[in-house]
Amino acid sequence: ADARLEGDRRAQRDRRSAARAHGPCALRADAAGLRGFSPRRRATRHLRDHLRRELGCGGSQRRTRDLRRGAHRARLDPQARAAVLARRIFVTGTDTGVGKTLVACALVRGLRELGARVAVMKPVASGATRTPEGLRSADALALIQAAGATAPYARVNPYCFEPPISPHIAAKEAMIDVDIGTIRGSFDILARDSDWVVVEGAGGWLAPINESQSMADLALVLEAPALMVVGVRLGCLNHAQLTRSSIAARGVPFAGWIASEVDPAMMRADENLASLERLLGEPALAVVRHAPAALGSLTLAQAAAQLAQKATSF
Repeated sequence: ADARLEGDRRAQRDRRSAARAHGPCALRADAAGLRGFSPRRRATRHLRDHLRRELGCGGSQRRTRDLRRGAHRARLDPQARAAVLARRIFVTGTDTGVGKTLVACALVRGLRELGARVAVMKPVASGATRTPEGLRSADALALIQAAGATAPYARVNPYCFEPPISPHIAAKEAMIDVDIGTIRGSFDILARDSDWVVVEGAGGWLAPINESQSMADLALVLEAPALMVVGVRLGCLNHAQLTRSSIAARGVPFAGWIASEVDPAMMRADENLASLERLLGEPALAVVRHAPAALGSLTLAQAAAQLAQKATSF
């Protein structure tokens, strides 16, 4: 079984659960490689000029005070300053299996069409496949392909587990601690040479990543506005409202939502879409029809353009 930490391969080799946590316990950006973006023209100019503006995140909640303090320190750290300048988006969903990877990849292609340099990240993944190079997540590989990424796989997907179960359970079985600080370190390195970083979560918004933290905490630490993918199927009206309310309660900026028609046989789908628009208070950035084969080709250029325009208000 492959269950190891990069810094202690021999000690992890004999563990029973198959998992891999890439990288050392703390990754830091090299100050010598940092750079800032030059001042940008006014918002009325060409859309590509929007892509390099600083993304700000607001809001505060007492429950997440310590996480916010850590993020604030990262902003003040000269080694992380370049990473702060990169825009970022956290693709979450109302449930598992709602099309987050399809949407994230399509969004990456849309941003690239606008001329942006896009980095991608799948911080935590389960259900991975064993390869000669080690465990590999299909979601992470799809993101890498969409972005044309050249970053080391371990940076894109720091924590990867073989069992198709909740990542926090897989990590516990493998005796691996999913550390948000390690993820933030990888993120900062990716963001350093990028205009956008598209991060895809695992499972739903509150899916645990360890014994005390969830995907919501990860989005908070990464200072990434949440883009909610709504799986349009029976129950989606409730799931969408619950997820949207939790995003607001955590003080994470809401970037918008995308409808993913995961159930082609759903009755009254159009009526449900109209209800979602009314209940969420804004139209969908896009409606993705049920097309599993489109993973490698779908492009959400219009949604990417809208996100670029909205980013300065996050």
